[in-house]
Amino acid sequence: MSSQFTIGLPKMHKEAGERRAFLPSFVARMAQHNAQVVLETGYGSGMNYRENDYRRAAATVRFAPPDEVYRQDYVLVMRYPNDAEIALMRPGSCLMTMAHYSTRPERV
Repeated sequence: MSSQFTIGLPKMHKEAGERRAFLPSFVARMAQHNAQVVLETGYGSGMNYRENDYRRAAATVRFAPPDEVYRQDYVLVMRYPNDAEIALMRPGSCLMTMAHYSTRPERV
């Protein structure tokens, strides 16, 4: 069995009305592959998911404030984090996101 790794999922609500979140079933799949998943407190609330929905799907899921979520081995977020959020990440960790390089050349 491979060693466990951590993956943080920050909330993605950056604009009014934005409600993107990974589903509890997706979080459960990550946990089944030996990931310790750390969700930002209130994760999924824009889609009417509660913390217990995620806990029922993956009993090992943890909820934490944003600064802790960004300190995981991997950070998975659909919306590109701002500079302050990236600064929270540990050296050597990996950011997985949609960077939109073609429309945001400053990110290259």
